[in-house]
Amino acid sequence: MAKVILKAAMINGLIWSAVLLLLTYLKNGIIYTNYLPLWFPFFAITGALRKWYMITKSNKE
Repeated sequence: MAKVILKAAMINGLIWSAVLLLLTYLKNGIIYTNYLPLWFPFFAITGALRKWYMITKSNKE
């Protein structure tokens, strides 16, 4: 279960961080990596929590 949650966290963190980098590039014309250390952990944690919730919810049913 831990590997599944970690995989979901990494995928979520990478994809959404890349999306935000792309949006900031399209808006400003410059890739701002200053906020990347904040974005990646935030999206990784939310992805892990979402996966954990879905696993525990499916086990209860």
